[in-house]
Amino acid sequence: MPVPTTPGDRFAADVNRYIEEFGKTHPESATSLGITTFDSLASDVSAAGWTGQTQRDKYWLATFDRYKPGQLNDTQQIDQQLLLTQLRSSIATADYAPWKRDPTLYMSDGTFELFMHGNRSEAEATDAAIARLANVPNNVAAGIANLNENLASKVLITERGIPSIRAQAEFVRDELPTFVKDPALRARLAEAGAKAAESYDRFAKYLDGFGQRAHGDFAFGEKRYNAVLQQGEGLNYDARSLRELGRAQFKEINAEMEDLAQQIWGSRDWRAHVSELQEKRPTSMDDLVARYRAETERARQFVIDHNLMTVPPDERAAVEPAPGFLRSSISVASYFPPPAFGPKAQGTFNVPVTPDGATPEQQEQRLKSNADYMIPSVTAHETYPGHHLHWVEAEGSDALRQMLNSTYFIEGWALYVEKMMDEQGFYRDPAERLGYLNMRLFRAARIIVDTSLHLNEMSFDEAVKFMGEKVGFPEDTARGEVRRYASWPTQASAYLTGALEIDRLSKQWQAEGKGTLREFNDAITSAGKLPLGVAAAAIGLAPRLVAPPVTAHALGS
Repeated sequence: MPVPTTPGDRFAADVNRYIEEFGKTHPESATSLGITTFDSLASDVSAAGWTGQTQRDKYWLATFDRYKPGQLNDTQQIDQQLLLTQLRSSIATADYAPWKRDPTLYMSDGTFELFMHGNRSEAEATDAAIARLANVPNNVAAGIANLNENLASKVLITERGIPSIRAQAEFVRDELPTFVKDPALRARLAEAGAKAAESYDRFAKYLDGFGQRAHGDFAFGEKRYNAVLQQGEGLNYDARSLRELGRAQFKEINAEMEDLAQQIWGSRDWRAHVSELQEKRPTSMDDLVARYRAETERARQFVIDHNLMTVPPDERAAVEPAPGFLRSSISVASYFPPPAFGPKAQGTFNVPVTPDGATPEQQEQRLKSNADYMIPSVTAHETYPGHHLHWVEAEGSDALRQMLNSTYFIEGWALYVEKMMDEQGFYRDPAERLGYLNMRLFRAARIIVDTSLHLNEMSFDEAVKFMGEKVGFPEDTARGEVRRYASWPTQASAYLTGALEIDRLSKQWQAEGKGTLREFNDAITSAGKLPLGVAAAAIGLAPRLVAPPVTAHALGS
């Protein structure tokens, strides 16, 4: 292999080294991306493995920070920004040490990912799954050794950690073997799954006592939150400013919903009438899937007819009932993207049908939460022109951008298009517009609650009360939402924060005469799934980054 001589060649070689190391140290993520090289490996979740990742991040930050923009071509300059923003944010927040707080980090055995895309033979996927399941006892031992009762939150251990571990035990024992048709392979996988489930069961039992002793705090902290926004995403505001933005958006969206309620019912109290809209809903789980399939086709054709994005003629989003293991853990619609590497496969929109054995009351509640007035905005978010079409557009981006991404852009894009579709006339009546705005109001509430929780200015129970009173969630739903925010700092804010920034960039793009709305949508999605400030730079717009860069030197060795 020739020795790289130019800075651009050296940068490319360093990127290749980084990608190779990423696959080795994050083999489960590599598998989900369609890379088969590391299928039998498992992440090192020991204390040394976690701290070693931070040291590797510092090494790579120093490596990529040494290149000057003039030494790199346009694509490499964007890739450099992508790397630097991700590494700086990771290093700046590493001291939060989620591996000392969150037991669910020790159950990610990466077995489902092996079967997710169908691009491995049954034998290959089974052999790799058995190898990973054999490592579960090591993962559990690491979790018991690493979790710190002075840092871990009792409510997250008891309400999220233990149920998740038990659900994973059920998955590897009961459901994973059903992915395999060959009886001999299925028997081998069932035996390995049963042994792994025993370890998960022991872990859950240990957590019963640990949870009672845990007295830590889940709050992420203002400094770390600001680092994610400013260093990670390139935004020019901090967590407190973001909370004010969320409050202003909540007030504005609520007023628009009150205006629609006045049109529909002659009363501005929309919360008092939502139950009426929920009566118009699918009649069964089969009907729910059929409704989402029909709406997906309508959304796809609408994007084509209104010239909103390029839709390749050979792509399609599969619309299927959510797989069994997902039905018990996620009660809302979701999307499985196609693999970034390897043979291309279609993306899948998972319709949130109820688990097998659900009671009539549970089925009724699920159908109400997917009533007719909600289906159009959910479909636009998940398929066209949301997550699915974004992944289709991004297929041409380079390997690094396939591997690294920003949840602020991914979820921001999907919420941005809900509003764009409203502006283009996709929602057919005031009720469907109310459904779209209801989901947007929910995302504004997420900003308020997430920032307040992690600034330590709202308690867990206060957050549950807020989501119940302001968004109208039943207590169980509200509590589940807050558990998610508490255990995944800053992610809940990504949706509306990203949507507002992408909308701003769209208006700036068109105002500066750079092109049409369709050209903007194609350009920013084909650039990848980049942090917001980097996405702006990728399409020739000035980002709003004002925070000083964090260097490896400033953060110490």
